[in-house]
Amino acid sequence: PREPTIAQAVAEQEPQELAIAQAFPEQEDLEEESCAGGECALSLAQMRGRKVPEEPEPVLAVHFIRHGEVHNPQEILYGQMPGFHLSPKGFEQAAAGADDLATSRALVAEKYGFARVSAVKYSPMLRTRETAEVLAAAADTADPNSGLTSLMEAEPDVIEVWVPYQGQPLAEIKKLNFNIYSHGQEAEDKGYENFQDVVHRVVRFVGQLALSPAHRGAQVVVVTHGDIALIARLWATQGLSALRASGPGKPEAAADMPYPGHVSLTTLVFAGQAPFERPVWVQA
Repeated sequence: PREPTIAQAVAEQEPQELAIAQAFPEQEDLEEESCAGGECALSLAQMRGRKVPEEPEPVLAVHFIRHGEVHNPQEILYGQMPGFHLSPKGFEQAAAGADDLATSRALVAEKYGFARVSAVKYSPMLRTRETAEVLAAAADTADPNSGLTSLMEAEPDVIEVWVPYQGQPLAEIKKLNFNIYSHGQEAEDKGYENFQDVVHRVVRFVGQLALSPAHRGAQVVVVTHGDIALIARLWATQGLSALRASGPGKPEAAADMPYPGHVSLTTLVFAGQAPFERPVWVQA
């Protein structure tokens, strides 16, 4: 005898079985066609075992912002050298970037439902602190209730990369095509970083934010450096597995990715649980 269609079978089942059939309405037509030969390729028992896939819930938004232009008359790779502050143009860039940050914050709030800013983190370098101060002050001026200035705090995990070339002329770094990670000096006493070391601390930083009740369901502003923001972009476009498999030097995918400009935003939304494979890059 011909087996009943899903619609007929479901009528005799418990409510949870009805919900399954409603989740897969197309399977009724499949079963009718499959049963034409006398056997059903998809039984109701098989249907009961299927679950509707659930999208992971967004838990955190991070705005990675590169600092403004730096006063660097000697044109050297200053890296983690102290005392390098913003140029007049850099301060102007930071002031102009406040509008971009406000737009990105509003977009995240509208699309993902969390508007609260839980922290304004900055790399413990003078240029990033100055940029963060300008951005936070502008937000507080536009909205006295925002309180971003009071949320500022230094974050070591987003500091500039530590490589053996700092202090050298930029002209020499250009000869390396700015691939400053293939130096082979990670094991030396100074502990210079390769690309994977920097990826590790960026991923660790985001993971710690996501685990903290203070930051879950919130937005975090992070003022950092060019390569940190670049890693954020590659994380969203290439995925974490690809980044981790790319080796100690800057990956080939970096050549095709526009390098973050001064006070540019890279806003990522993370869903599910850490470690996050591929966050969403939110662009206005």
